[in-house]
Amino acid sequence: MKPLNLKIIEWNIKGEASFGWHSNYTISQNITVEIIKHNADVIVLTAFVVTTGIEYLFTKLKENGYIWFINAQSGKNGILIAIKEHHVDIVNFIKTEYSKKPGIVSNLNGINILKVSLPFKCNTNLTVIGCRMEVDLNRKKPEEIKKSYDSLKKCFCSNLIPLVNEVDKNNICIVCGDFNNASCRGDLNKKYNPADYTDKVHINYNLNIIKDQFNELGFQMADIIQTKNIGTPIPTFQKYKTPLDHIFYKNIDIIKCYPIETNLSDHNILFAEFESSALLVD
Repeated sequence: MKPLNLKIIEWNIKGEASFGWHSNYTISQNITVEIIKHNADVIVLTAFVVTTGIEYLFTKLKENGYIWFINAQSGKNGILIAIKEHHVDIVNFIKTEYSKKPGIVSNLNGINILKVSLPFKCNTNLTVIGCRMEVDLNRKKPEEIKKSYDSLKKCFCSNLIPLVNEVDKNNICIVCGDFNNASCRGDLNKKYNPADYTDKVHINYNLNIIKDQFNELGFQMADIIQTKNIGTPIPTFQKYKTPLDHIFYKNIDIIKCYPIETNLSDHNILFAEFESSALLVD
Protein backbone atom coordinates (compact mmCIF):
# COMPACT_ATOMS: atom_id res chain seq x y z
CA MET A 1 0.00 0.00 0.00
CA LYS A 2 1.16 3.54 -0.73
CA PRO A 3 -0.21 7.07 -0.31
CA LEU A 4 -2.69 8.33 -2.90
CA ASN A 5 -0.85 10.36 -5.52
CA LEU A 6 -2.64 12.50 -8.10
CA LYS A 7 -1.06 14.30 -11.04
CA ILE A 8 -3.24 16.94 -12.66
CA ILE A 9 -2.92 19.00 -15.81
CA GLU A 10 -5.08 21.98 -16.70
CA TRP A 11 -4.76 23.41 -20.21
CA ASN A 12 -6.57 25.99 -22.30
CA ILE A 13 -6.20 24.35 -25.71
CA LYS A 14 -7.44 27.45 -27.54
CA GLY A 15 -10.36 25.72 -29.17
CA GLU A 16 -12.16 28.27 -31.32
CA ALA A 17 -15.85 28.59 -30.47
CA SER A 18 -17.37 26.33 -33.08
CA PHE A 19 -20.52 25.00 -34.63
CA GLY A 20 -18.54 21.92 -35.66
CA TRP A 21 -19.79 22.03 -39.23
CA HIS A 22 -18.48 25.58 -39.72
CA SER A 23 -15.02 25.85 -38.23
CA ASN A 24 -11.40 25.82 -39.33
CA TYR A 25 -10.30 24.64 -35.89
CA THR A 26 -9.15 21.04 -35.47
CA ILE A 27 -8.11 19.15 -32.35
CA SER A 28 -4.82 18.13 -33.91
CA GLN A 29 -3.12 14.81 -33.25
CA ASN A 30 -0.22 16.81 -31.77
CA ILE A 31 -2.57 18.30 -29.17
CA THR A 32 -3.83 14.83 -28.29
CA VAL A 33 -0.27 13.50 -28.00
CA GLU A 34 0.64 16.41 -25.72
CA ILE A 35 -2.39 15.74 -23.51
CA ILE A 36 -1.69 12.03 -23.19
CA LYS A 37 2.09 12.05 -22.78
CA HIS A 38 2.06 13.54 -19.26
CA ASN A 39 0.13 10.50 -17.97
CA ALA A 40 -1.85 12.69 -15.57
CA ASP A 41 -4.48 11.15 -13.29
CA VAL A 42 -6.80 14.10 -13.94
CA ILE A 43 -6.97 16.14 -17.14
CA VAL A 44 -8.94 19.38 -17.37
CA LEU A 45 -9.16 21.03 -20.79
CA THR A 46 -10.69 24.46 -21.15
CA ALA A 47 -11.67 26.23 -24.39
CA PHE A 48 -12.61 22.72 -25.55
CA VAL A 49 -14.89 22.25 -28.56
CA VAL A 50 -16.50 19.29 -30.31
CA THR A 51 -14.95 19.43 -33.77
CA THR A 52 -12.71 17.57 -36.21
CA GLY A 53 -10.11 15.43 -34.44
CA ILE A 54 -12.25 14.60 -31.42
CA GLU A 55 -12.52 10.94 -32.41
CA TYR A 56 -8.75 10.52 -32.20
CA LEU A 57 -8.69 12.25 -28.81
CA PHE A 58 -11.39 9.95 -27.44
CA THR A 59 -9.64 6.86 -28.86
CA LYS A 60 -6.37 7.78 -27.15
CA LEU A 61 -8.09 8.61 -23.85
CA LYS A 62 -9.72 5.17 -23.92
CA GLU A 63 -6.48 3.39 -24.84
CA ASN A 64 -4.68 5.10 -21.95
CA GLY A 65 -7.24 4.14 -19.32
CA TYR A 66 -9.33 7.31 -18.93
CA ILE A 67 -13.00 7.92 -18.43
CA TRP A 68 -14.16 11.37 -19.44
CA PHE A 69 -16.95 13.91 -19.30
CA ILE A 70 -17.56 16.92 -21.52
CA ASN A 71 -19.57 20.11 -21.48
CA ALA A 72 -19.95 21.48 -24.98
CA GLN A 73 -22.44 23.79 -26.63
CA SER A 74 -22.72 24.93 -30.22
CA GLY A 75 -21.03 28.25 -30.77
CA LYS A 76 -19.29 28.28 -27.38
CA ASN A 77 -16.19 26.90 -25.72
CA GLY A 78 -16.59 24.05 -23.25
CA ILE A 79 -14.76 21.87 -20.75
CA LEU A 80 -13.42 18.30 -20.81
CA ILE A 81 -12.49 16.40 -17.64
CA ALA A 82 -10.75 13.00 -17.91
CA ILE A 83 -9.80 10.78 -14.96
CA LYS A 84 -7.81 7.55 -14.84
CA GLU A 85 -10.36 4.75 -14.51
CA HIS A 86 -8.22 2.67 -12.11
CA HIS A 87 -8.84 5.26 -9.37
CA VAL A 88 -12.62 5.11 -9.68
CA ASP A 89 -15.06 2.68 -8.10
CA ILE A 90 -16.88 2.27 -11.40
CA VAL A 91 -19.40 -0.31 -10.11
CA ASN A 92 -20.50 1.99 -7.30
CA PHE A 93 -20.52 4.99 -9.63
CA ILE A 94 -22.75 3.30 -12.20
CA LYS A 95 -25.02 1.82 -9.53
CA THR A 96 -25.65 5.09 -7.70
CA GLU A 97 -25.06 7.76 -10.34
CA TYR A 98 -25.90 6.30 -13.73
CA SER A 99 -29.42 7.69 -13.74
CA LYS A 100 -28.13 11.12 -12.76
CA LYS A 101 -25.61 13.46 -14.31
CA PRO A 102 -22.13 12.89 -12.86
CA GLY A 103 -21.94 16.56 -11.96
CA ILE A 104 -23.43 19.89 -12.85
CA VAL A 105 -22.95 20.48 -16.53
CA SER A 106 -23.82 23.96 -17.66
CA ASN A 107 -22.85 27.10 -19.47
CA LEU A 108 -23.89 29.65 -16.90
CA ASN A 109 -24.13 33.30 -17.79
CA GLY A 110 -20.54 34.36 -18.24
CA ILE A 111 -18.82 31.09 -17.36
CA ASN A 112 -18.24 27.60 -18.79
CA ILE A 113 -18.42 25.00 -16.01
CA LEU A 114 -18.16 21.24 -15.70
CA LYS A 115 -18.37 19.62 -12.28
CA VAL A 116 -17.76 15.90 -11.81
CA SER A 117 -17.91 13.94 -8.52
CA LEU A 118 -16.68 10.35 -8.46
CA PRO A 119 -16.20 7.67 -5.79
CA PHE A 120 -12.57 6.62 -5.46
CA LYS A 121 -11.47 3.09 -4.51
CA CYS A 122 -9.51 4.42 -1.52
CA ASN A 123 -12.64 5.26 0.46
CA THR A 124 -13.01 8.89 -0.59
CA ASN A 125 -14.73 10.96 -3.25
CA LEU A 126 -13.09 13.26 -5.76
CA THR A 127 -14.80 16.36 -7.09
CA VAL A 128 -13.26 18.18 -10.04
CA ILE A 129 -14.64 21.50 -11.23
CA GLY A 130 -13.30 22.86 -14.50
CA CYS A 131 -14.17 26.41 -15.45
CA ARG A 132 -13.45 29.19 -17.89
CA MET A 133 -14.62 32.72 -17.25
CA GLU A 134 -15.89 34.53 -20.32
CA VAL A 135 -14.81 38.10 -20.97
CA ASP A 136 -15.74 40.68 -23.58
CA LEU A 137 -12.43 41.54 -25.23
CA ASN A 138 -14.00 44.05 -27.63
CA ARG A 139 -14.40 46.72 -25.00
CA LYS A 140 -11.64 49.32 -25.27
CA LYS A 141 -12.47 52.24 -23.01
CA PRO A 142 -11.36 51.90 -19.36
CA GLU A 143 -14.89 52.34 -18.04
CA GLU A 144 -16.14 49.62 -20.40
CA ILE A 145 -13.31 47.25 -19.43
CA LYS A 146 -14.01 47.83 -15.74
CA LYS A 147 -17.69 47.06 -16.33
CA SER A 148 -16.67 43.80 -18.01
CA TYR A 149 -14.47 42.86 -15.03
CA ASP A 150 -17.25 43.77 -12.62
CA SER A 151 -19.46 41.31 -14.52
CA LEU A 152 -16.80 38.64 -14.07
CA LYS A 153 -16.75 39.32 -10.33
CA LYS A 154 -20.54 38.95 -10.17
CA CYS A 155 -20.41 35.72 -12.15
CA PHE A 156 -17.62 34.36 -9.95
CA CYS A 157 -19.49 35.15 -6.72
CA SER A 158 -22.97 34.18 -7.93
CA ASN A 159 -22.22 31.08 -10.00
CA LEU A 160 -18.85 29.49 -9.29
CA ILE A 161 -18.43 30.01 -5.54
CA PRO A 162 -21.89 28.62 -4.60
CA LEU A 163 -21.18 25.57 -6.77
CA VAL A 164 -17.86 25.02 -5.00
CA ASN A 165 -19.42 25.62 -1.59
CA GLU A 166 -21.95 22.82 -2.02
CA VAL A 167 -19.28 20.14 -2.51
CA ASP A 168 -19.19 17.68 0.39
CA LYS A 169 -16.67 19.02 2.89
CA ASN A 170 -14.87 15.64 3.08
CA ASN A 171 -14.29 15.30 -0.68
CA ILE A 172 -10.93 15.84 -2.25
CA CYS A 173 -11.77 18.83 -4.41
CA ILE A 174 -9.89 20.41 -7.30
CA VAL A 175 -11.14 23.62 -8.93
CA CYS A 176 -9.14 24.74 -11.93
CA GLY A 177 -9.37 26.57 -15.20
CA ASP A 178 -8.93 29.85 -17.00
CA PHE A 179 -10.05 32.73 -14.77
CA ASN A 180 -9.48 35.21 -17.62
CA ASN A 181 -7.72 38.47 -16.84
CA ALA A 182 -7.81 38.14 -13.06
CA SER A 183 -4.77 40.38 -12.71
CA CYS A 184 -2.50 40.08 -9.69
CA ARG A 185 -0.90 43.23 -8.26
CA GLY A 186 -0.84 42.27 -4.60
CA ASP A 187 1.12 39.81 -2.46
CA LEU A 188 -0.68 36.44 -2.53
CA ASN A 189 0.80 35.68 0.90
CA LYS A 190 -1.50 38.39 2.25
CA LYS A 191 -5.20 39.18 2.03
CA TYR A 192 -6.57 41.44 -0.67
CA ASN A 193 -5.64 45.08 -0.21
CA PRO A 194 -7.71 47.52 -2.33
CA ALA A 195 -4.76 49.93 -2.26
CA ASP A 196 -2.88 47.54 -4.57
CA TYR A 197 -5.52 48.14 -7.23
CA THR A 198 -6.23 51.86 -6.83
CA ASP A 199 -7.43 53.32 -10.15
CA LYS A 200 -7.10 49.91 -11.84
CA VAL A 201 -9.94 48.50 -13.95
CA HIS A 202 -9.72 45.13 -12.15
CA ILE A 203 -10.10 46.51 -8.63
CA ASN A 204 -13.22 44.34 -8.17
CA TYR A 205 -12.05 41.24 -10.06
CA ASN A 206 -8.49 40.12 -9.46
CA LEU A 207 -6.51 37.12 -8.28
CA ASN A 208 -6.16 38.40 -4.72
CA ILE A 209 -9.95 38.48 -4.32
CA ILE A 210 -10.33 35.07 -5.96
CA LYS A 211 -7.69 33.47 -3.74
CA ASP A 212 -9.22 34.95 -0.58
CA GLN A 213 -12.64 33.55 -1.44
CA PHE A 214 -11.22 30.08 -2.01
CA ASN A 215 -9.21 30.32 1.22
CA GLU A 216 -12.42 31.07 3.11
CA LEU A 217 -13.82 27.77 1.80
CA GLY A 218 -10.77 25.83 2.99
CA PHE A 219 -8.92 25.73 -0.35
CA GLN A 220 -5.31 26.50 -1.11
CA MET A 221 -3.85 27.82 -4.35
CA ALA A 222 -1.40 25.46 -6.07
CA ASP A 223 0.21 27.82 -8.57
CA ILE A 224 1.93 30.25 -6.19
CA ILE A 225 5.66 30.88 -6.37
CA GLN A 226 7.73 32.94 -3.99
CA THR A 227 9.57 35.87 -5.54
CA LYS A 228 11.64 37.85 -3.02
CA ASN A 229 9.30 36.66 -0.24
CA ILE A 230 6.25 37.86 -2.19
CA GLY A 231 3.60 35.38 -3.29
CA THR A 232 3.18 35.61 -7.07
CA PRO A 233 1.24 33.43 -9.52
CA ILE A 234 2.71 31.22 -12.23
CA PRO A 235 2.23 32.89 -15.64
CA THR A 236 0.43 30.72 -18.19
CA PHE A 237 -0.59 33.08 -21.01
CA GLN A 238 2.43 33.12 -23.29
CA LYS A 239 1.97 36.40 -25.14
CA TYR A 240 2.07 38.66 -22.09
CA LYS A 241 3.42 36.15 -19.54
CA THR A 242 0.33 36.73 -17.40
CA PRO A 243 -1.38 34.32 -15.00
CA LEU A 244 -4.73 33.23 -16.42
CA ASP A 245 -4.92 29.57 -15.38
CA HIS A 246 -5.11 28.48 -11.76
CA ILE A 247 -5.57 25.38 -9.58
CA PHE A 248 -7.20 25.42 -6.15
CA TYR A 249 -7.29 22.31 -3.97
CA LYS A 250 -8.79 20.96 -0.75
CA ASN A 251 -8.27 17.85 1.43
CA ILE A 252 -5.03 16.84 -0.27
CA ASP A 253 -1.41 18.04 -0.01
CA ILE A 254 0.54 19.77 -2.76
CA ILE A 255 3.91 18.36 -3.85
CA LYS A 256 4.71 20.63 -6.77
CA CYS A 257 3.17 22.85 -9.43
CA TYR A 258 4.77 24.28 -12.56
CA PRO A 259 3.99 25.32 -16.16
CA ILE A 260 4.78 23.22 -19.20
CA GLU A 261 5.55 25.25 -22.31
CA THR A 262 4.02 24.23 -25.61
CA ASN A 263 3.61 25.84 -29.03
CA LEU A 264 0.22 24.16 -29.56
CA SER A 265 -1.79 26.85 -27.75
CA ASP A 266 -1.25 30.40 -26.53
CA HIS A 267 -1.54 29.00 -22.98
CA ASN A 268 1.02 26.88 -21.19
CA ILE A 269 -0.11 23.68 -19.49
CA LEU A 270 -0.39 23.97 -15.71
CA PHE A 271 0.85 20.78 -14.00
CA ALA A 272 0.34 19.94 -10.32
CA GLU A 273 1.10 16.86 -8.24
CA PHE A 274 -0.70 16.07 -4.99
CA GLU A 275 -0.49 13.40 -2.31
CA SER A 276 -2.56 12.21 0.64
CA SER A 277 -0.76 10.06 3.23
CA ALA A 278 -4.12 9.46 4.96
CA LEU A 279 -5.45 7.60 1.89
CA LEU A 280 -3.71 4.39 0.79
CA VAL A 281 -3.89 2.67 -2.60
CA ASP A 282 -2.48 -0.57 -3.99
